[in-house]
Amino acid sequence: MSWQRSYEHACQQLQQVRGGELVAGFALMDKPAQEWLRIQQRRYHLLLPGQHDLLHQLGLKPETAIAQAPAATASASVAPVRAQGGPQGDEEGAPAVGCLSAVAQQRPLGVARLGQRPDHRAGFQRALEHARAWADVHGHLAVPRNTQQSGFALGMWLFSQRNRAKQRARQGEPASPHLGQLAAIDPWWNPPWHLHWQRNYYRARDAIRAGRGADTVGGLPVGKDALGIWVKRQCTLYESLHPDQQHLLAAIGITRDAARARVGPRDSRRLTTTPRFDTDVAHARSYTARHGHLATRSREEHEGFPIGRWLAEHRQRARKRTGTSPQARVLTSLDPWWNPPWPFTWQQQYHRYRTTRVAGQPIPPELQRWACKQTVLWDRLDPLRQGLLTVIGIHPG
Repeated sequence: MSWQRSYEHACQQLQQVRGGELVAGFALMDKPAQEWLRIQQRRYHLLLPGQHDLLHQLGLKPETAIAQAPAATASASVAPVRAQGGPQGDEEGAPAVGCLSAVAQQRPLGVARLGQRPDHRAGFQRALEHARAWADVHGHLAVPRNTQQSGFALGMWLFSQRNRAKQRARQGEPASPHLGQLAAIDPWWNPPWHLHWQRNYYRARDAIRAGRGADTVGGLPVGKDALGIWVKRQCTLYESLHPDQQHLLAAIGITRDAARARVGPRDSRRLTTTPRFDTDVAHARSYTARHGHLATRSREEHEGFPIGRWLAEHRQRARKRTGTSPQARVLTSLDPWWNPPWPFTWQQQYHRYRTTRVAGQPIPPELQRWACKQTVLWDRLDPLRQGLLTVIGIHPG
């Protein structure tokens, strides 16, 4: 159910009980309306000003004290749950009413889940200290899930932070401001590519800096050990890597020229896919040459080819895979953001605005509103999207 429909349902419920007064009538509202209001209570500081105004009409303000639900209603759906995400979650084993834990049910209005606001995240700060201690020794936060730091489950905690960040992006919600502190420790703590690549990169970085892999070709390590194999693979796939991956590789000496010297012409052609894909991707190349991106509509066709549906299928496959397929690497070489980590609708709006602006045409009102929203939510956008917006002239403020 959309936010607006849930709001209208809560309004109808409130009109039917105790003269429409929220504090007096909350306990008499049905369970969906109660749970929805609890969610707005918990996430009040993350809502937009227009949503605040609508909630104020219901009587829900920062100082509002919502009455507790009757004991009979609460006991009917209480079940012990384990909070996800380790230190950042609610109390372990806390009973839950509906989809919210009892801790969240009793949380004061405007107070977020631990870790989402600087003034309510003692647990997050403790976890952050462990993250800093690990990064001081290892130089990164690309830790496996079972990593322990001084008895603290650092790997599981970081896994939880990444999952929540990706879930918020999929739902079109802004990034939690507190995650900027993790980015300050390691800018690539949650990269847009698979974390396995990032871990291997750091292993290669440390080995190259330590002088291991003395046998070199083109100044880069060779051999059949893990380092030599990984370096050769990056050189072979260099042109299909994300631009930021290429930038990271250049920092340890794997530049475009060095990659070409490391692999021969025969190796550089080993981005094999399938004959069918090679035929289909020609349409994607033609589309990119014409439009400059691959943010197609789902039913869009190009040269008689259903490119929108074809790309949607490849995005779905890419999201199900644990690694990066050769097909995905080819598409990334055409458009680094063909399968972005944020909502795809955002990418489509971005290209609509960019194309209109480059053509010198008047910006439609809906795109003006979209651009204005980006400036308002600037600090909550991830750095990659901020960089894209800057390119097309959208800045904070």
